[in-house]
Amino acid sequence: MTVEKFTFEGGDLLVAEVQPSEFPPVRYRGRVWVRVRHRKSPASEMEEKILTERRLSNVRTYDAKPCLGASLKDLGISLIKERVFT
Repeated sequence: MTVEKFTFEGGDLLVAEVQPSEFPPVRYRGRVWVRVRHRKSPASEMEEKILTERRLSNVRTYDAKPCLGASLKDLGISLIKERVFT
């Protein structure tokens, strides 16, 4: 989730952007909720099972996950060159 505040002459604007979870199902107050087309309701047992199976297929090791917010400046290029070319 990211939250940004924008200030304008007429007042402030707060924008909250919520991305879907990479590892569903996510519980909120002890229940799993789903939205299918126009329906939004607690997940059935079968829907929850499907989401759990999807989570297991998305599990990646730490080195396969993106490092959001990192830039090339964060990489230790000299260390990489030292290890590769020695």
